[in-house]
Amino acid sequence: FGNYFERARLDYLMDLLRKGLLLIAVYGIFLFIYRLVTGDWIEIPFLTVNYGDLGGLDYKHINRGGIFKLISTYNNGNIYGICVLMLLPLYERLEKKGWKVWIVKASLLLTLSRTVWIGLVVYELAMQFYIRREFSKTVLRQFAVLLVGLFGLLSVIYFVMGQNLGFLFDANLGGRVSEFGILQDFTFLPPGPYHVIAEVVYMSILKNFGLLGLILFLLMMVTTIILSLDARSPLKRALLAGTVLYLMLAMSDGAIMFIPVMAVYWFVVSLLISRNPDLD
Repeated sequence: FGNYFERARLDYLMDLLRKGLLLIAVYGIFLFIYRLVTGDWIEIPFLTVNYGDLGGLDYKHINRGGIFKLISTYNNGNIYGICVLMLLPLYERLEKKGWKVWIVKASLLLTLSRTVWIGLVVYELAMQFYIRREFSKTVLRQFAVLLVGLFGLLSVIYFVMGQNLGFLFDANLGGRVSEFGILQDFTFLPPGPYHVIAEVVYMSILKNFGLLGLILFLLMMVTTIILSLDARSPLKRALLAGTVLYLMLAMSDGAIMFIPVMAVYWFVVSLLISRNPDLD
C-alpha cells in the first residue's frame, strides 16, 4: 500500500473505514441477538458466512456456556475482535459521534473473548492517554463506562440468563497453556520443518524458528514502532496504538494465520509509516 498511501487523498478511504467499521459492528450485534432469540444464523455464502462454514457455525469454537460469541461476517469472535481493536484507535479519532464509537466497543464486549476484553481495557486506560497526551476526565469516564458495561454483561449472562461463566476461569486458557511449554525446551536455530503458527504467536515463532527466528521476528514487528515514536498528530498516534495493541494481543491470541488479521495489520502499518500530509 506504500506508494498509494503516499500520494492519495485519504478523505474517501477514511470515510469508508468509518462507515464500514460501524456497519460490521451493527450487523454483529444484530446477529448476536438474532442467534440468541431464534437459535438460527443468517447464512448468505460469501456475504455473511464463509463458504466453508456454511451450516456449521454451531460447531465452531464460539460457544460460551450456551451463548455464542459475536462473530459478525468472518464467523470467528476472536478474529473480529483483534481486527477491530487494531482499527479502533483510528476509528475513534475519525468518528465525532460518541454513540457510534460505543456501538463498536459494545460489539467488542459481545465477542465474549478475554483476549479482546483485555485489549479493550488496555486501550481505554493506556492508549487513550498516549493518543490524547493527557489523563483527562474523559479517559477516566470512558474507562468507567467500559467496566460497568463489562460487569453488566456478565451479570445478565449469569443471573438473568442462568448461563455458565466457566470460560472466564479456564486455567487452560482455551488450550493455549500448552504452547508455553516451548520455554522449557527451545533451540537457537529452527529445529525442523515449519509447521504452523498457533494462537500464542511468540511461542509458535520460538517453536518453529528457534530463538534466532523469534529475535528477527520481533525486530521486524518492533521496527515500525521505533520509527514512529516521534509521531505528533493524533491520527498517527492512533495508528501506532493500533499496532502496539496487536503486538500485545499476540501474547495470547494473535490469529496471525487467518486471512483478515495481517491484511488489517499491514494496512495500519502502511498508513502509520506513510508521509501523507493528510495524516499530520
